Amino acid sequence: MSLAHLLDSVGLLAFASPESWTDGDMAALKGWVSEWLGWAMQPPQTQEGQNTNNIADWYDTLIAASAYFVGDLTTVRSICEAAPKARVGKQVATNGSLPAEDRRTKSESYHTFAMAALLDLAWLCGTAAPSAPDLWTFTTSDGRSLHAMVDWMAPYAAGKLPWTQGKQIRPFNRAQWIKVYRTAAIGFPEEASRFAAIAAKQPQSSSSLEVLWRPYVS
Repeated sequence: MSLAHLLDSVGLLAFASPESWTDGDMAALKGWVSEWLGWAMQPPQTQEGQNTNNIADWYDTLIAASAYFVGDLTTVRSICEAAPKARVGKQVATNGSLPAEDRRTKSESYHTFAMAALLDLAWLCGTAAPSAPDLWTFTTSDGRSLHAMVDWMAPYAAGKLPWTQGKQIRPFNRAQWIKVYRTAAIGFPEEASRFAAIAAKQPQSSSSLEVLWRPYVS
């Protein structure tokens, strides 16, 4: 579970059981997250955002999620306004693949990891920075987009094609696709049924916490 998912869970807990998660608890956590955010946005931590792979994707996603949690919408907007060119334009290839993850010894795992970060960022920006470019619909002049990314990966995630993009030295946990394709079902409602079906094919799909975190409507 990432910090972004933890903050999602706290929001659910505060809504569902306010007697279990008090205003004092929330204030204390916001104080901690605010301190962490101040540290994470200073050098040398900011160098993480200069990468062109999943490290930079997750840096942006964690910073934006934390900033939104503590009410720093200026930081959220800054990240979301830069994301189309800085993330989609640099990491997603014209065919939708993620070449920076091909060199990994667990390339399928890292493709999934990067996709989860990019889709989480799109979800967050759509909620917290609606004036920023829409990451769900953004497409570069040469066809790079989040839709191309999830569409390119779909045959692998659905089990129709074996993974051939790079090494995978350890068994891949297919349950990781649940988050990716439930999120895609929300971001691309015109294809919600197709992407949701891919998520549903994965192990433990019915008991996954993603059912709460990503409740798509078909």
